[in-house]
Amino acid sequence: MRHLPIRIALATVAATGLAALAGCGSDDPPTATTTSTSAAASPSVPADAQSILDSIPSPFADAPRPADTYLGSVDGTNAYIAVVVSGDKAVAFVCDGATTWAWPAGSFDNSRLALADPNGTTVDAQLEGSTVTGTVKINGTDHAFTAAPAQTNEGVYRTALDENGQTFTVGWIVREEGGRGLERSATGTFRNAVNISQDDGADRRQDEQNEQRRCEELERDLADARATLSALQARPREGGNIQMVALAQQRLDRLINAQC
Repeated sequence: MRHLPIRIALATVAATGLAALAGCGSDDPPTATTTSTSAAASPSVPADAQSILDSIPSPFADAPRPADTYLGSVDGTNAYIAVVVSGDKAVAFVCDGATTWAWPAGSFDNSRLALADPNGTTVDAQLEGSTVTGTVKINGTDHAFTAAPAQTNEGVYRTALDENGQTFTVGWIVREEGGRGLERSATGTFRNAVNISQDDGADRRQDEQNEQRRCEELERDLADARATLSALQARPREGGNIQMVALAQQRLDRLINAQC
């Protein structure tokens, strides 16, 4: 089972009651969704690498992650990167929970990763021991990264949702440090961004010189944190979604404690 020790936080959420949580978000009921139990096919991934995508579990189901999964941060950005290796093929997911979303794929040969997608995102990296190091090109700029094996509480998740005749592909990266995720439509639009860091607000509080500005920014962060938590709790509480809900609740609790 891939569940976090922060299940305790989820128990606290459950005790609070869904009615109270609903008050933090929209009054409208959530739109009905159909969640695919398998990874969504991607035209940007070579056919011989599609099986790797198929092995990536849905965030809304309790399924094992691929064995050779590596996770890390991308230097100079807010993005996380996940690399999944299988045989002589590999797929990466790069996401910053805002506008960066890419699934470059390609070869894994002689411990070397050479991955690309049609939009110009590339990964050039080397597996040395249990660590993947290299560069990822995002919007024409190379950024270094280091990725380590995913731990018990971590993983990369992918699935497809069909809503009102439109298909959205969900992609999430969950790390101990936080989570990054987006849902992308077939037309390239994004929604339901997830951008959670365990230290959200800490740097801001240290750097804030003007108390009034700090309070105004905190109010906006609180609104965003409540909306994020409400959206995540509308989904089935299984698999990676349990971890995302717990991270979102922790972020909200920290911001509430920091209120002016």
